[in-house]
Amino acid sequence: MTTPNTNKPDQPAPPNPDTHTAQFKPLAGLCACILPGLGHIILGQKKRGFLIMAAVLSLFTLGILVGGIGVVEHDTTPGPNGKYNWKANLWFYGQAFNGPITFVVDNVRSNLEGQYDPSIGRANEIGTLYCAMAGLLNLLVIINALCVTPYPQPDKPNQRGRVLTQEDNP
Repeated sequence: MTTPNTNKPDQPAPPNPDTHTAQFKPLAGLCACILPGLGHIILGQKKRGFLIMAAVLSLFTLGILVGGIGVVEHDTTPGPNGKYNWKANLWFYGQAFNGPITFVVDNVRSNLEGQYDPSIGRANEIGTLYCAMAGLLNLLVIINALCVTPYPQPDKPNQRGRVLTQEDNP
């Protein structure tokens, strides 16, 4: 069953949502996992990629500055029943989406164990939250880089600087 076209003759038809199908870009998704924003840079969206990179890495760095290096901690000690305690690492799972930088910071923290005073109280909680929020934000960025929906490019200006529209084309 088709719907009648109720558009006036001088108005363009509304965009058809079926014409914009998502494209799967695994290389862009992998690059976004390695460094936040790199997937969008690979896709040619340089400005967007650098803004994402600045936002995610700033949030991650701010979390470490607020709470110290101890906010990124992968606890490998067994739980009370002797099994792996996955509940102790929930915050780390969110932080892990920041990419390899999370594992580097965790490795540095484990090597410096006992050589620094860990933060306690609200500073530690806020720092942990900032780092985890940066990771979850980057998860959205990874998904966005993986599944790209191509949209039509905006009309480009001609040599005189005027944007040509459909009415200008014969």
